[in-house]
Amino acid sequence: MKDRIIPLEGVRNFRDFGGYASRHGGRVRRGRLFRSGHYAEATHDDLKHVRRLGIQLQADLRRPDEREKQPGRWSAPLTLTHDGGREHEAPHTQFLTRVEADAKKAEAWMVDYYRAAPFKKHHQELFSGWFTHLAELADDEAGLVNCAAGKDRTGILCALTHHVLGVSEEDIRTDYELTNVAVDVDGR
Repeated sequence: MKDRIIPLEGVRNFRDFGGYASRHGGRVRRGRLFRSGHYAEATHDDLKHVRRLGIQLQADLRRPDEREKQPGRWSAPLTLTHDGGREHEAPHTQFLTRVEADAKKAEAWMVDYYRAAPFKKHHQELFSGWFTHLAELADDEAGLVNCAAGKDRTGILCALTHHVLGVSEEDIRTDYELTNVAVDVDGR
């Protein structure tokens, strides 16, 4: 599984999320679906590597304030963004600073977040655009999903993409949890 992780110096959690078996037959192609964090700190070598991958479509799930605060040093020729929400703090940070949180409350908040996020109007529009344009990519072109850290929001759209492509729920979870290795959650 670790062979999916593509180590870049200034981009967190960059990896290939293709290669899984599909219930429709065959496998999701490797080298055509990527996910990551933002590109504000991408190095010159990172950018060279990313450009070689043929990424033509990007779903940048960051909020407008995040894109302004950390503008990317790279974007795909077709980059989808949204205007939904201009906040000074990430929603999970707001929760943690405004509520006396314990593990149970934090878990409940995350479950609610994951339930609601795909149905937010700005996500529905962006996700719809992602699937439309993904279907139009040529055989040698790739797509990328990213957000600030390449974790929660990115994980939701990648899981939906896997689901549409017929990837098993077990493999969807396995790929999602690979974030814990890719960003070295335990080592932080």
